[in-house]
Amino acid sequence: MLAASLGNLCGYWIGAKAGPVIFTREKSRFFRREYVDKTLDFFRKHGARAVVLGRLVPIVRTVITVTAGVGRMNPRYCLMYSVIGAIAWGAGVTVLG
Repeated sequence: MLAASLGNLCGYWIGAKAGPVIFTREKSRFFRREYVDKTLDFFRKHGARAVVLGRLVPIVRTVITVTAGVGRMNPRYCLMYSVIGAIAWGAGVTVLG
C-alpha cells in the first residue's frame, strides 16, 4: 500500500508538471486546452470520489493521479484519497484471494 501511494504521488506530480506543457499545443488531437478545462471541472465536482474509486479499476488506476495532477487537485487530498483507495484495493484483493 505504501508503494502504491508513493507511485500515485509521483503520478500526481508528473501530471502537475507536464500537464500544462503538453496541453498548450494548438493542433494536438488528444491534448487540447478544452480537455484540461473539463478535467478541472470534473475534479472540482468528483475529485475525492474519483481518486478512491479509480484505485479499484485496472486501467483507471494508472492514470487517475496523473489526471488529478493535470486538474490541479490539492496534493494533500490527492495523497489522502489515494491512500484510502490503496487500502481498499489491498484489502479487497486480499479478501477476494
